[in-house]
Amino acid sequence: MKKILELTAKDIMTSPVLMVNEKMSVEEVSDFLSNHMISGAPVTNEQGRPIGVVTLSDIVRNEPRREHIIEDKIASDFILKAWEAQMSPEEMRGYHLEEGETLLARDIMTPFIFRVNEETTVKEIIEIMLSGRIHRIFVTRNDEIVGVVTTLDILKALLRKNE
Repeated sequence: MKKILELTAKDIMTSPVLMVNEKMSVEEVSDFLSNHMISGAPVTNEQGRPIGVVTLSDIVRNEPRREHIIEDKIASDFILKAWEAQMSPEEMRGYHLEEGETLLARDIMTPFIFRVNEETTVKEIIEIMLSGRIHRIFVTRNDEIVGVVTTLDILKALLRKNE
Protein backbone atom coordinates (compact mmCIF):
# COMPACT_ATOMS: atom_id res chain seq x y z
CA MET A 1 0.00 0.00 0.00
CA LYS A 2 1.37 3.40 -1.03
CA LYS A 3 1.99 6.06 1.58
CA ILE A 4 0.10 9.32 1.10
CA LEU A 5 3.14 11.22 -0.20
CA GLU A 6 3.82 8.44 -2.74
CA LEU A 7 0.34 8.65 -4.28
CA THR A 8 0.20 10.37 -7.67
CA ALA A 9 -1.96 13.15 -9.07
CA LYS A 10 -3.94 10.50 -10.96
CA ASP A 11 -4.75 8.76 -7.66
CA ILE A 12 -6.36 11.79 -6.01
CA MET A 13 -7.37 14.25 -8.75
CA THR A 14 -10.91 15.38 -9.46
CA SER A 15 -12.03 14.90 -13.03
CA PRO A 16 -13.46 16.28 -15.26
CA VAL A 17 -12.44 19.88 -14.64
CA LEU A 18 -15.06 22.62 -14.97
CA MET A 19 -13.80 25.62 -16.97
CA VAL A 20 -14.96 29.17 -17.65
CA ASN A 21 -14.66 31.15 -20.87
CA GLU A 22 -12.54 34.30 -20.92
CA LYS A 23 -15.53 36.36 -22.09
CA MET A 24 -17.78 35.45 -19.16
CA SER A 25 -18.61 38.44 -16.97
CA VAL A 26 -17.35 38.41 -13.41
CA GLU A 27 -20.97 38.03 -12.29
CA GLU A 28 -21.37 34.95 -14.53
CA VAL A 29 -18.10 33.50 -13.21
CA SER A 30 -19.23 34.10 -9.63
CA ASP A 31 -22.55 32.35 -10.30
CA PHE A 32 -20.77 29.48 -12.09
CA LEU A 33 -18.33 28.89 -9.23
CA SER A 34 -21.08 29.15 -6.61
CA ASN A 35 -23.48 26.87 -8.50
CA HIS A 36 -20.79 24.21 -8.86
CA MET A 37 -19.51 24.74 -5.29
CA ILE A 38 -15.92 25.27 -6.42
CA SER A 39 -13.53 28.08 -5.55
CA GLY A 40 -11.68 28.40 -8.85
CA ALA A 41 -11.47 27.22 -12.44
CA PRO A 42 -9.23 27.45 -15.50
CA VAL A 43 -10.12 30.19 -17.97
CA THR A 44 -10.21 29.18 -21.64
CA ASN A 45 -9.93 31.27 -24.79
CA GLU A 46 -12.24 31.02 -27.81
CA GLN A 47 -10.30 27.98 -29.05
CA GLY A 48 -10.84 26.21 -25.72
CA ARG A 49 -7.18 26.49 -24.68
CA PRO A 50 -6.47 27.27 -21.01
CA ILE A 51 -5.05 30.79 -20.60
CA GLY A 52 -5.29 31.37 -16.86
CA VAL A 53 -7.12 30.68 -13.62
CA VAL A 54 -9.89 32.63 -11.91
CA THR A 55 -10.79 32.19 -8.24
CA LEU A 56 -13.30 33.52 -5.76
CA SER A 57 -10.42 35.55 -4.30
CA ASP A 58 -9.93 37.23 -7.69
CA ILE A 59 -13.63 38.10 -7.76
CA VAL A 60 -13.61 39.54 -4.24
CA ARG A 61 -10.42 41.48 -4.94
CA ASN A 62 -11.98 43.04 -8.05
CA GLU A 63 -15.50 43.63 -6.71
CA PRO A 64 -16.26 47.36 -7.06
CA ARG A 65 -18.81 47.28 -4.22
CA ARG A 66 -16.12 46.23 -1.73
CA GLU A 67 -15.06 49.85 -1.33
CA HIS A 68 -15.62 51.41 2.07
CA ILE A 69 -16.30 55.04 2.84
CA ILE A 70 -13.73 56.77 5.06
CA GLU A 71 -14.63 60.37 5.90
CA ASP A 72 -16.48 60.77 2.58
CA LYS A 73 -13.55 59.26 0.66
CA ILE A 74 -13.56 55.84 -0.93
CA ALA A 75 -10.93 53.62 0.72
CA SER A 76 -9.86 52.18 -2.61
CA ASP A 77 -9.08 55.72 -3.85
CA PHE A 78 -6.27 55.94 -1.28
CA ILE A 79 -4.86 52.60 -2.41
CA LEU A 80 -5.16 53.47 -6.11
CA LYS A 81 -3.33 56.77 -5.62
CA ALA A 82 -0.40 54.94 -4.03
CA TRP A 83 -0.39 52.29 -6.77
CA GLU A 84 -0.55 54.90 -9.55
CA ALA A 85 2.78 56.28 -8.34
CA GLN A 86 4.37 52.83 -8.68
CA MET A 87 2.66 51.28 -11.73
CA SER A 88 2.44 52.07 -15.42
CA PRO A 89 -0.91 53.13 -16.95
CA GLU A 90 -1.15 49.68 -18.59
CA GLU A 91 -0.74 47.94 -15.22
CA MET A 92 -3.35 50.25 -13.69
CA ARG A 93 -5.92 49.62 -16.45
CA GLY A 94 -7.39 46.65 -14.64
CA TYR A 95 -8.12 48.70 -11.53
CA HIS A 96 -10.33 51.31 -13.20
CA LEU A 97 -13.77 50.72 -14.69
CA GLU A 98 -15.57 53.17 -16.91
CA GLU A 99 -19.29 53.72 -16.32
CA GLY A 100 -21.17 50.73 -17.72
CA GLU A 101 -18.00 48.71 -18.44
CA THR A 102 -18.28 45.00 -17.66
CA LEU A 103 -15.39 43.20 -16.05
CA LEU A 104 -14.67 39.83 -17.70
CA ALA A 105 -12.96 36.65 -16.51
CA ARG A 106 -9.88 37.50 -18.58
CA ASP A 107 -9.62 40.88 -16.80
CA ILE A 108 -9.29 39.40 -13.32
CA MET A 109 -7.71 35.97 -13.91
CA THR A 110 -4.18 34.98 -13.04
CA PRO A 111 -2.60 34.55 -16.49
CA PHE A 112 -0.64 31.48 -15.45
CA ILE A 113 -1.61 27.88 -14.75
CA PHE A 114 0.27 25.68 -12.32
CA ARG A 115 0.27 22.20 -13.84
CA VAL A 116 1.67 18.73 -13.25
CA ASN A 117 1.38 15.41 -15.05
CA GLU A 118 -0.60 12.43 -13.81
CA GLU A 119 2.47 10.71 -12.35
CA THR A 120 3.55 13.64 -10.16
CA THR A 121 3.59 12.54 -6.53
CA VAL A 122 1.49 14.12 -3.81
CA LYS A 123 4.75 15.16 -2.12
CA GLU A 124 5.78 17.11 -5.24
CA ILE A 125 2.29 18.61 -5.57
CA ILE A 126 2.37 19.81 -1.95
CA GLU A 127 5.81 21.37 -2.50
CA ILE A 128 4.54 23.25 -5.59
CA MET A 129 1.40 24.40 -3.76
CA LEU A 130 3.42 25.68 -0.82
CA SER A 131 6.03 27.46 -2.91
CA GLY A 132 3.38 28.97 -5.22
CA ARG A 133 0.99 29.74 -2.36
CA ILE A 134 -1.85 28.11 -4.32
CA HIS A 135 -4.80 25.88 -3.43
CA ARG A 136 -5.20 24.01 -6.71
CA ILE A 137 -2.97 22.56 -9.39
CA PHE A 138 -4.11 21.25 -12.75
CA VAL A 139 -3.21 17.81 -14.05
CA THR A 140 -2.36 17.57 -17.74
CA ARG A 141 -1.93 14.83 -20.32
CA ASN A 142 -0.60 15.86 -23.76
CA ASP A 143 -1.15 19.55 -22.83
CA GLU A 144 -4.84 18.91 -22.08
CA ILE A 145 -6.23 19.48 -18.57
CA VAL A 146 -7.55 16.11 -17.37
CA GLY A 147 -7.93 16.81 -13.66
CA VAL A 148 -7.36 19.11 -10.74
CA VAL A 149 -5.80 18.46 -7.35
CA THR A 150 -6.93 20.82 -4.60
CA THR A 151 -5.94 21.10 -0.97
CA LEU A 152 -9.27 19.39 -0.21
CA ASP A 153 -8.32 16.43 -2.43
CA ILE A 154 -5.08 16.05 -0.47
CA LEU A 155 -6.94 16.21 2.85
CA LYS A 156 -9.47 13.60 1.65
CA ALA A 157 -6.62 11.29 0.59
CA LEU A 158 -4.96 11.77 3.97
CA LEU A 159 -8.18 10.90 5.76
CA ARG A 160 -8.72 7.77 3.61
CA LYS A 161 -5.16 6.58 4.26
CA ASN A 162 -5.67 6.89 8.02
CA GLU A 163 -8.94 4.93 8.15
